[in-house]
This record gives sequence, C-alpha cells and structure tokens, in this order.
Amino acid sequence: MCQLLNGRNQPSNRIRLRYLVHLATNTLGPTLPIRPLGGKLKSIARRIAALVAPIVLGVVLLTWWALEWSSVAVLETQSADGAVRSTHVWYAEPDGEIWIEAGTPENGWYVDVQEDPMVSFSAPERSDEYVAQIIPGHEAHLRIRDLLREKYGFRDWWIGALFDTSQSVAVRMVSQSTSSHPTRR
Repeated sequence: MCQLLNGRNQPSNRIRLRYLVHLATNTLGPTLPIRPLGGKLKSIARRIAALVAPIVLGVVLLTWWALEWSSVAVLETQSADGAVRSTHVWYAEPDGEIWIEAGTPENGWYVDVQEDPMVSFSAPERSDEYVAQIIPGHEAHLRIRDLLREKYGFRDWWIGALFDTSQSVAVRMVSQSTSSHPTRR
C-alpha cells in the first residue's frame, strides 16, 4: 500500500502511468511498443548525423582553405591597452600599393588602427612597417572588393557566400617613409 500512495494519500506517478497505459490498451486496442519506436528514432538520428557531419566538416575545411591557403599576410596592430594583435588578412597590390579589407567596421584590427594607425605588415613578398590609411566611401569599398575578387577568385566567392562583406572598409598601407605619422615606440 505504501508503494501505491505518495505522502498525501495520492497515487504515485508510476501508478498513474500504469493506469493510463491500461486505459489506452483496453479502449484503443493494441498500441505500438515504445521501445522499438525509440530505437527507430535513434537509427534515423544516426543516419541524419552520418549525412550531415561530412557536409559540415567539408564546409569547415573549404572555409579554412579559402581563408588561409596562400597569399595571406599577417597584420600586427596595437590596441588601446597596448596589446599586440596579429591578424591574418588578404591583400591586393594595385600599382605597387598594398590594400587590405576590414570585413566589418567591428573587426578588432580595424578598431585598433583607428586608435593607432602604425602597423606591421608581413607577406611572403614584402614585410615592413606601415601606416594604415582608412579609405572611406562606396568607391573604395567597390575597389577593394574588385581587387580581392580578381586575386582570390573562387576563394573570395566562397567567403562572400558565407560572410556579409557589404559593409567592408578599404585600408591602404602607406610606407612610413612617405607618411607624416610618427613611428610607434
């Protein structure tokens, strides 16, 4: 009797469940067993996971390849608190200049160059200290997008399909020797 009643002279949840199962089987006829249905759902979930996992892995690997494979420079900036930030960036070299793109104005390195435009730029072909000159406006945005599309091709298309670059900002690297900005100490 103690097993059938909880502390308030009410049937326990287990008894209620048995009663509901009894009602369902006697009034609705035979029901499907719960365990085989659960096993079937697990089997379906495993099949879906087996199909989705390689797709997700493929997208991740393709994105890594697109971003990091070749023609990637390292841009070092200094934040307001003095910490050095190293960021991998794509770049273009129209007419011997170096142009890079901040995908969004919220990018950490872009925020850094607004405070301190002195940067270190290291690419396979060249490495030096520069002053990052922000080139605002729609024309500059279109120019950097065209330059990167031309240089990176499918890789640029893939990243553009995954990330919104409509708010990107062009930044031109100006050699310290031609700049009026003081050298960072």
